[in-house]
Amino acid sequence: MGTDQSGRDIFSRILYGARISVLVGLGVVAISALLSTLFTLVSGYYVTTLDLILQRFVEIVSLLPDLIIIISLFAIYGATPLTLVITLGVLNGFHTSRVLRAMVISLRGSTYIEAARVLGAGDSRLIFRHILPNVFFYIIVSATGALAAAIGIEAGLAIVGFGLDPSYPTWGNMMNTSREYLRRAPYMALFPAAMLALAIFGFRLFGDALRDVLDPQLRGGR
Repeated sequence: MGTDQSGRDIFSRILYGARISVLVGLGVVAISALLSTLFTLVSGYYVTTLDLILQRFVEIVSLLPDLIIIISLFAIYGATPLTLVITLGVLNGFHTSRVLRAMVISLRGSTYIEAARVLGAGDSRLIFRHILPNVFFYIIVSATGALAAAIGIEAGLAIVGFGLDPSYPTWGNMMNTSREYLRRAPYMALFPAAMLALAIFGFRLFGDALRDVLDPQLRGGR
């Protein structure tokens, strides 16, 4: 793959950048899945005044541009992977919770839930035994989508100059520093861009495959 403008091996930097990108994506997935699952299982099952207040807060946060929030937090806390992971994890958790909450509310009124409640099942058993397995496929699919999106957002921020600190050899930073050499050495941007596209495409396909396997409706149609 050659070397960059400073004589550094591009292949080695791509491998190291993959570690950073994947760690950022996995961190975002972990925070997003944990936040959205715990938040919506309880708030969707117990529709109370507190739940309505929290939903208004989620709607307000969802209306704010994610890019502005990320850049603002970068300016306050520094452009570090930890800041990016926490910010994207919380934002994606809020976005996912809205759909997941609607699914929980729909399942809460199902016939088999009422039957289990009549047989003496408690709230914790209804939530974790009957409701969670039926929304688990959406949690997994949204997690894989968040993984691909986090990698793409990190690279996109770096390309426009608002990404992680340039000392981190991420794919986005590699493409950003190679812009002025596109005519003389296009391979400097081509290889990290190709790896970025393959990673996002691969995680998207992985999420679709998991949905086909885990979705109860799709399994019932076979």
